[in-house]
Amino acid sequence: MKHFLTGVATGLAIGYLIAPHSGKNTRNQLATAASNQKKELEEQWLRIESQWGKTGEQVKQLIDTIKSFAP
Repeated sequence: MKHFLTGVATGLAIGYLIAPHSGKNTRNQLATAASNQKKELEEQWLRIESQWGKTGEQVKQLIDTIKSFAP
């Protein structure tokens, strides 16, 4: 157990010394990145919905065209 705790303490010390940013700064960066990803997903969803509507209309037109050739 002593070796485990020594390893944990050593890891924390090394992490603290080489950490590029403070915890608050890192949390802010993560929050900003998550917010940006959310916005991007919302924009993609809107594009998908728009394309889905266009595709539905195209299918309806194709069905109507096929029906017009049916006897």
